Amino acid sequence: MKKNKTIFDPPPRPMPDIYCICGCGNLFTPNRIDQLYLNKQHYDYAYNNGPRKIMNANRKKHEKILAKNDRIINKHFLTKRFDKFKIVYFEVLEADGFDFAFNIGTEIHDGVRWNFTYKYVYTVINTVPKKVKIARR
Repeated sequence: MKKNKTIFDPPPRPMPDIYCICGCGNLFTPNRIDQLYLNKQHYDYAYNNGPRKIMNANRKKHEKILAKNDRIINKHFLTKRFDKFKIVYFEVLEADGFDFAFNIGTEIHDGVRWNFTYKYVYTVINTVPKKVKIARR
């Protein structure tokens, strides 16, 4: 026979205290059986400094290279006299640290492949020596 609860029965045993898994080391009594973090701020901290940081590490590295490429092209674009297009030697850009493998997009227009940086568009002219044609976007 099942025992009926009365007001004289002891309250149910509380859940044991656990440590917050964000790394702060705070000991707390969880409100739910599946609660792992002290509060939302601790959860956000653990997410932002764990999985999210790993996901964005590669993106930050690529954005750094793209920004450097844009600065290099900007330097060469501004040093030449004002024309719609600038012609720069491929080796000069390469020596400055320009990485031709990184661009934010490409487009083929009239059979010519144009590569985009943040502010400029360029194409490699296959002559001897190689040249790069640069234009402002």
